[in-house]
Amino acid sequence: MKSSKSRAVVLGVCGAVAAGMATLWANAEPAQTPAATQPPATAPAASTPAPAAESPAGPPAPSPEQQAAMMKAWMDFATPGPEHKALMERAGAWKATVEDFNMGGLKSQAKVTRKPIMDGRYLMEEFEGDMGGMPMQGLALVGFDNSTKEHFSIWLDNMGTGLTLAKGVKGNDPNLQETEGTMSGPMGTMKYRGVVKLEGPDKDVFEIHMSEAIMGGDPNKEYLAVRITYERVK
Repeated sequence: MKSSKSRAVVLGVCGAVAAGMATLWANAEPAQTPAATQPPATAPAASTPAPAAESPAGPPAPSPEQQAAMMKAWMDFATPGPEHKALMERAGAWKATVEDFNMGGLKSQAKVTRKPIMDGRYLMEEFEGDMGGMPMQGLALVGFDNSTKEHFSIWLDNMGTGLTLAKGVKGNDPNLQETEGTMSGPMGTMKYRGVVKLEGPDKDVFEIHMSEAIMGGDPNKEYLAVRITYERVK
């Protein structure tokens, strides 16, 4: 009951104030009618971006001259040359002697089979030996890139899950090939310098030279890490 009275008093006061204000507005000098209140301007709706034009399927058609030039360039790139012929001459059965100077010059023997693949564009090498008494299998792909004029090799083996990749341009000595390579291992990616020496049609030697920094030494000096001597089985 008391709360009802309180509400009534408040309403009464509010009504009195409203009536008094109305009287003041009525007795005041007339004023210009205020302009009608305009609703707040709303920002224009964001325009939907036009959909991106779809790329055409395929390049623009070349002229007959461009097409002929492109075809010739591709054929030159794809056709095996004298460098590939020289690689294929190393095909056959080989025996390998591996010297691991990281292991104090530890020696082991391996069987190697080299064979042409993809119509003489690459030479594939299959390697079966051991490392520290553990069976080792390796696979190499060796080739020559007609575009970059570089010899290259890719090596994979069962002693890890990484990749060894090397590239190099042949120098003035036809029986010597140097490459710069990288190999991945438990210590990260390591760089090395590869050297291939051809000692006649039935013998070649491959060496891996690495920075002494790998073993905590001078980063400006190299050491011979591995030497593999290949001899053809006749």
